[in-house]
Amino acid sequence: MAADVPGSRRRWRRSGTRRSSSWVLRSLVVLSVALVWLPVSAIASAGQHSASRRAHPHRTRAGLVATLPSGGTLISVFCPAAGTPPHDDDQARIRGGVTLAGTGDPDDLRIPRCAAVGENETGAGPRSIAGLQRPTGRWLGTAVPGVRREAGAMLSGVSCPAPGACIAVGAGFGRSGQSRPLALKWSGTRWRLMTVPYPRAHGGVGSRLTGVSCRVFTYCIAVGDNQTRHGAVALAELWNGSRWRLLRPVSEPHARASMLDKVSCPREISCMAVGTYITASGQEFALAEHWNGARWRLRPALSVAGAAGSVLSGVSCLVTSCIAVGSYQRGSATVLAERWNGATWSVLPAVSPGHGSASALADVACQSARSCTAVGYVAPHPGGSAPLIEAWNGARWQIDRTPRRGRLAELYGVTCPAPRRCVAVGEYVSRSGQRMELAEMWNGSTWSIQRTG
Repeated sequence: MAADVPGSRRRWRRSGTRRSSSWVLRSLVVLSVALVWLPVSAIASAGQHSASRRAHPHRTRAGLVATLPSGGTLISVFCPAAGTPPHDDDQARIRGGVTLAGTGDPDDLRIPRCAAVGENETGAGPRSIAGLQRPTGRWLGTAVPGVRREAGAMLSGVSCPAPGACIAVGAGFGRSGQSRPLALKWSGTRWRLMTVPYPRAHGGVGSRLTGVSCRVFTYCIAVGDNQTRHGAVALAELWNGSRWRLLRPVSEPHARASMLDKVSCPREISCMAVGTYITASGQEFALAEHWNGARWRLRPALSVAGAAGSVLSGVSCLVTSCIAVGSYQRGSATVLAERWNGATWSVLPAVSPGHGSASALADVACQSARSCTAVGYVAPHPGGSAPLIEAWNGARWQIDRTPRRGRLAELYGVTCPAPRRCVAVGEYVSRSGQRMELAEMWNGSTWSIQRTG
């Protein structure tokens, strides 16, 4: 195995046990902070519960819609805020604000309610998956174009600045053993591959994008990392509506490696990205940096007193403030939340499930300074895990009661488009040992499991 970064982000070994090579949540698909990156030869087998498991064949409708396959994971989800007008390209097709010209279908996928992305692992390797939630609430898979000579691919982040307009990012794994950034856009009819520049690997495993935030369809920031033979460095790119271009994130002084995982852009000239950096001694600490429209600047996150290290894996920003979540290590992994007030970070004590459980938060979505929802996992005992959802009311965190599905389940992404509506996604393991997509919805009082296929 090459050092410094995980490439395929697999959660499970063939035996179904949780990885334990480092304290930093090797189980979380969305984290880019681990110290190993699986080579392409391991992609096809890592994460499978059974060597014989295979995805169900896609069932297509008009060559566009495909049922989400079994054996997959949803990593990221995004729903445009309630009342957001459709993308400009769709305006001409809308009649009476309800139907699209030429279809007569008020439930047309071209104006989806939400978009979710992830990966489905097959015997041939991981494959990108994407799903759109129709206004009825039903999830349908959408065909994702593949890259020629691609050995595998996954999508790790999605952002939809308007209904009918989404950008998704991830990584494609080539047969040569290197990975390259992957980006697709949905503009009303299908996902289209985008040309993405990437830095040279210089003998390393390559680069990937793990998170994206679009203020408008013509302005997106995507983040990730690039691994050379000398280690991992943070990666950031800007979409200006016509092309992607590389940016230059900064690194903590004397850091051996640095990776950005998520980004949030409340304005075009203001984005906060979070992740992890690794010191020369091998310790891992939370990384945060801010984009002001011209350059990146470090915004050092805090360390919990007595902690051996920390990571930030999700962030959500309003105009002048942000909430970031992750975990810190003090005996076992424990949930972490921090708030940015425009000048400094401060720790917001999240609620630990306790009883010796390991826990972590993977993503967060804020509707206001007094309303945020964070998701992740709690592991009350070795070999088991359950979804963890915490709500912030401006003064304190509290744990929401969530439905359970399967012995092993975790949530990786969350979005809250309206005051009484949130959608969270992740995965669970069925009784037969298959890895399955998981989607849950909050209606203002309770969480319920949604069908994803």
